[in-house]
Amino acid sequence: MLVSLAHRIAWIPLRFLFWALGDFTVFGLSNLSKVPAPAIFISNHHGPFDPFLIGIALSWLSKFHGVRWITRDDEFKRPIRRHTLRLFGAFRGKIRSGHDEALQKPVELLAKGFSVGVFPEWCYEGDLLSLQRMQQVVPLLAGKTKRAVIPVFLFGVEQVTWWKLFRRRLRVHVTFGDPYFPPYTAELDRIYNDVNTLLLKARFTHLHERIHGQEQ
Repeated sequence: MLVSLAHRIAWIPLRFLFWALGDFTVFGLSNLSKVPAPAIFISNHHGPFDPFLIGIALSWLSKFHGVRWITRDDEFKRPIRRHTLRLFGAFRGKIRSGHDEALQKPVELLAKGFSVGVFPEWCYEGDLLSLQRMQQVVPLLAGKTKRAVIPVFLFGVEQVTWWKLFRRRLRVHVTFGDPYFPPYTAELDRIYNDVNTLLLKARFTHLHERIHGQEQ
């Protein structure tokens, strides 16, 4: 409850600032209407603003607010940062301990009705084993819990800073792709391929929307 409240409070100023100064545009929001909560979000990742950008792309009354994001363990070393991360729903990914331990917390959160977010890249650059394991987290979660997967494509989020925002040097787009509902009999490889296909489709949807918008 506290995390969802923190997200909704932060939504008000952040949504206004990015809409007014960052050319903030959301595509595919209607795709979420047919998805029951909780769900599993998966997205490309370029920086610490990304969870907040996905959060403010949701409507203020969205049933998905308060997404708990799997986060690299190293980020929790400093006390102030640790408490801030926890306030906004981040939790230790524990991916270096293997999938069995890494999946315990997100499975528990989904069972309690909280949506979970996964960034399979960026955070673990230079750590090949963790990167490989992260690629399997969403398929394993979806297969185990049968919760819907929402693919997200973020555009224009490389090196987002407050300085660039206030200088109007950002153009940020968030695209929600077609949701994936894992079949009860699906094997891991099929879920992995299906999810990655929808992630790629979300990229093309964004490209189509941009081209269509420019033509208009």
